[in-house]
Amino acid sequence: MSIKSTKSSKKDKKMKSISFSKGLEKDININISHGYYEEFSKRYASKYGTLMIIDSNLKKHLTTGSGKNIFYVKGGNETKYFDKYLELCKVMVEGSYSNLVVIGGGSLIDMAGFVFHTLDFPKGTFTVIPTTLSSMIYLPVSGEFYLDMNYTRNFLKVSGYPDLVYIDP
Repeated sequence: MSIKSTKSSKKDKKMKSISFSKGLEKDININISHGYYEEFSKRYASKYGTLMIIDSNLKKHLTTGSGKNIFYVKGGNETKYFDKYLELCKVMVEGSYSNLVVIGGGSLIDMAGFVFHTLDFPKGTFTVIPTTLSSMIYLPVSGEFYLDMNYTRNFLKVSGYPDLVYIDP
């Protein structure tokens, strides 16, 4: 396991980048910057081939614009059930999305990671923007995403990592 820290570019003096490697074929890029949710959500709100899954509690705090590629989901543990998984799979397949951006807490990131890593389609980039402290620390580097089933928490598991992580403290 190795961690490399890089300085921010002149363009974004506040950004701190960390490259995290667990001996995988790819590194996990973690970027830390204040005020990044707004900028990122506006930039990707209408990008072709990108589905944005956003916690519905953030709707009033983010100005994402409008677009059919924005999917609001109520956060919390009820997000991690199989019916929500099937709904998100249907949205990904019908929209022919190859990139997935998720803005939310741990349960929503678990769901999005499970969808991204179980569907068989040409995969692009899986980007995570965690909004809770525990999801900022654990989820980006754990390598596992979970679903609840049969009234059991974290019953189903899939392995995988996000390509990019943006943390806005």
